[in-house]
This record gives sequence, structure tokens and C-alpha cells, in this order.
Amino acid sequence: SLIMISPQARAAVKNAVTEFYESYIKFYFVSDDTSLNDFTDYEKIYADYTVNGFELKEKYEEFEAVGYRYENEKENLSYDIYVSLNDGLSVQTDKNNLEEITVSGRTAYLISGKQDNKPYSTLIVTGNKITVTIYGQIDKNEIIRIGESLKEDN
Repeated sequence: SLIMISPQARAAVKNAVTEFYESYIKFYFVSDDTSLNDFTDYEKIYADYTVNGFELKEKYEEFEAVGYRYENEKENLSYDIYVSLNDGLSVQTDKNNLEEITVSGRTAYLISGKQDNKPYSTLIVTGNKITVTIYGQIDKNEIIRIGESLKEDN
């Protein structure tokens, strides 16, 4: 009720919401490209490449999604590979670079920048209505290499 009464409170809330949305962008992607039919089951997709010094620490499952957490305990760094049927994703765009690239013949989106003065990258790869999101405290070249190594168990 304070917001309804006070013009200053209304303005502060409006500015906070505006700033929040200006620093994030919502992506919706679904690739209907049937020429890349190797992505058929999100639960069977994995990366054949692991960044040096990192090891798989956790596999987690959610509704229509599976995730893998890799950690480098020595340097206190981590990255995740998240495979889903979900076509929406919010990513921070403030002070980050966004590029559309091709990874193993698929359209991909690379967001790179810094977080806590360390490289932070996100790679979004789509194929056959499946979205693979790779994100974490690793260099963009390493994240592209992970994306290029994506395979599906038969």
C-alpha cells in the first residue's frame, strides 16, 4: 500500500524493474531443422570434451531437462551443460558480448564477458527442438570446443 500512496516509492519500483529488464534479455529458440536429426533425445546428449582440470561432479534432472555440473576445485571454477526441450532462456546482456555463430553445423549463440573478474561464457546450441546451454566460468574458446563435442548416445 505504500507504493500506491507514495509517488517516490512508485518511481523507485518502476526504476528497479526497468533496470532489471534492461540488463537481461529473454531468448526463445526452437530449431525445426530436420537436417540435424542427431539430436533426438535430450536425455542422451553429452559433451565428449571436458576442460582440462575439470571433472563431472553432479548430474541433475528436471522436467524435460538434464544438467551436468563440472568443477575445478583447485581454482574454484565451474561450468554446466544443460540439455532441455525448453525453448526459453534469460541471459544477462549487461557488459557482455552476444554473437551468432555456427557450431558443428548448427546455429548457436555465444554470450561472453566477465563475472567476478573471471571469464564467463554461455553457449546456446539448438537442433531438432532441443536446446543445449553450456555456461560457466570458462573462456569462450573452451565453451565453443565443448559445444563442438556434443554427441548423442545411441
